[in-house]
Amino acid sequence: MKRKYKQVIEIEECKQAVMLARVSSRKQERGASLEAQVEAIQSYCNKNGLIIVEPTPKAFVFTESSTRGGRKKFNEMIQFIEKQKHKTAIVVHTLDRLQRGFEECEKIKELLKADKIEVHFIQEALVLDKFSSDDDFTRYDFGILSAKLYLTSMNKNVKRSQKYNREAGLWQCLAPIGYLNAKDERRKSTLILDPERAPIIKQIFEEYASGVHSLKSVWLSATEKGLKSKEPNYNPRSKNYGKICPISKNKIHDILTNPFYYGAMYIACEEIDEKTKKPIKTYYKLINHVYEPLISKELFDKVQKVLKTRKKEKFCKEQKYAGIPFTFRGLITCKCGCAITPEHHKKGGKEYVYLRCSHQKGTCEQKLVNENVILEQLNREIFHTIRISPTMKDILKQSITASLEDEKKVNASVRKKIAEEINLIDNRLERLWECYLDRDIDKTRYELEKQKYLEQKKDLNAKAEKYTDISKELKENVENAVDFVSDLSNLMKIASPDEKNMLLKKLLTNCVLDGEVLKYELKAPFDKLLSCSNYKKWKDIAMENLEEFGNLEEVKLN
Repeated sequence: MKRKYKQVIEIEECKQAVMLARVSSRKQERGASLEAQVEAIQSYCNKNGLIIVEPTPKAFVFTESSTRGGRKKFNEMIQFIEKQKHKTAIVVHTLDRLQRGFEECEKIKELLKADKIEVHFIQEALVLDKFSSDDDFTRYDFGILSAKLYLTSMNKNVKRSQKYNREAGLWQCLAPIGYLNAKDERRKSTLILDPERAPIIKQIFEEYASGVHSLKSVWLSATEKGLKSKEPNYNPRSKNYGKICPISKNKIHDILTNPFYYGAMYIACEEIDEKTKKPIKTYYKLINHVYEPLISKELFDKVQKVLKTRKKEKFCKEQKYAGIPFTFRGLITCKCGCAITPEHHKKGGKEYVYLRCSHQKGTCEQKLVNENVILEQLNREIFHTIRISPTMKDILKQSITASLEDEKKVNASVRKKIAEEINLIDNRLERLWECYLDRDIDKTRYELEKQKYLEQKKDLNAKAEKYTDISKELKENVENAVDFVSDLSNLMKIASPDEKNMLLKKLLTNCVLDGEVLKYELKAPFDKLLSCSNYKKWKDIAMENLEEFGNLEEVKLN
């Protein structure tokens, strides 16, 4: 109690003070600049009999990179000072650290005139209060003006440099996830591929481009692989403040729509009024950057196409079904020919979905069937039947590639022969035209012969279309199908009802509910994969590739 009373007496006898430290960037805030200011202020206060009574251990901190944050801190300091009964000293390191705006400057002068504060500038050895001389106030005004002019000039130079760098394709912010900020051999800022995150980002694009995976499944897969943000969370309201956290599902969408990954970036441009020379409109232009692309432009375009299709499907679904999730929507009809609709029932505190006939054609004997019964049937007959190990997946893809290459060679040979025949017909048509001009044949014979050759040419062109090279597209479709079924069981576990609906639509057709049994047909090429799902057929394929892939036990079905 005595110690507390003694401190109160000291504060009344001496001057109370608040210290103010101001930095220009968040980087400085985390570095030594702020600490140096605080140490200098504390030392000054100890020498001059000032007792620091700031409300927080860090005093009042400004960050120029966050204008709103700086203004908020300044206002907090002013409010604290106005509540004090005694005159308060504001101690800052230099003149340019006190305030940077006109409103702030006027507020400081107002408090000085009211004799509520005195301001100590350590580096300039200047103390201002109500009774300071005109020379001191002139020094203060001149210092503030000089700082303002310096900042204005510096801002113009920075903006000019930033504009030049942007137009040159240089990135000036924190590197996009998948890249790292680095220095080149000339100590210039550059971006390099992140060896840890770049492969995961590339896989995100590849998985989504297949049309098999949803945003959710891609996000879960990336999170399992350890994809996290690069910088700590700086949101003070967040429970994860200061932590490096896994990326959100929304971040996956941002990644998939960012052209930076294929070698381009958006820059802000201003449309200038010719008369006033002032900006009247801001627009964004896509330019190529100078850094190594992570993916191809073709892969990016494919992803955008899938995103656009999904968005359209989602819109139609929301319009038609008001967003109610249903795994088998649009897939199943009753044996009587009517549509199958969902019906929700609660039992034991849980909600279950039942399938029922819509009875659009009158009465029907079909009873309610629990949705899980049908899912278990499909799980038994498809999801657990078509299972491919990673090694077997590679074998299948190589077999597909080899088969398609052979087909490509055959098609090329056939097309070459057809082209030679078409060229021969063109020569005959030319000679026929010359004979007609030389009057060796009459018009009737010319027209008959001409029509005959044109029909032959038409037939050959139609035949050539059957042998066009579709091996690349076919290879991608079949490989996507192999990737799809190899992970089908896991996809069905984590998928939402709408996502399950999408997966099943890729697999099934002609689905008819008969009692508690679903009759269906598998779409190509999944029907072929199912027909080859017994171990003997897989073993035959593996034996052909045994020399390359080693132990046969590695390619058994899981």
